[in-house]
Amino acid sequence: MKKILVITLIISLMAALFTGCSQPAPDTAAPAPAPTEEKTVYKVAYIARAQADSFAAWMANAVIEEAAKYDNIKLDVFDGQASDDTENSLIENAITNKYDVIIVQPNNGEAQRPYVEKAVAAGIKVITTNAWALQATSMLTQDVKAGRKNSLKSALT
Repeated sequence: MKKILVITLIISLMAALFTGCSQPAPDTAAPAPAPTEEKTVYKVAYIARAQADSFAAWMANAVIEEAAKYDNIKLDVFDGQASDDTENSLIENAITNKYDVIIVQPNNGEAQRPYVEKAVAAGIKVITTNAWALQATSMLTQDVKAGRKNSLKSALT
């Protein structure tokens, strides 16, 4: 009985050895067709209150850096030049140009509020970087990485 068991074990090991060392057969199947469905590209407008302001410039750079990680986001950054009229005009232009998402860093929250509300009413997802433009989704966080990721994720869902 032991002899049969040993012989069976040796044959099994030899079969495994030869099978494991051989090269796989070439794949002769036709390659899978490439998906024809195009990926949705989201147009995102980031409207900074003033690029001359170091914090606003840092925020814009952070948004650019985060958006670059997604191949389905087309980001345009606009400078509000510390002017309510300029920033409000940029929000209106983003609505007219049918952006999917508008990220607003308000120069003056109360001055931007009607324009943010107009964007929301037009069905555009809006993120504000400050809480006082209340009609939009506002993300306030000390964790910069989580804030960037969650803001974009929130806007695109």
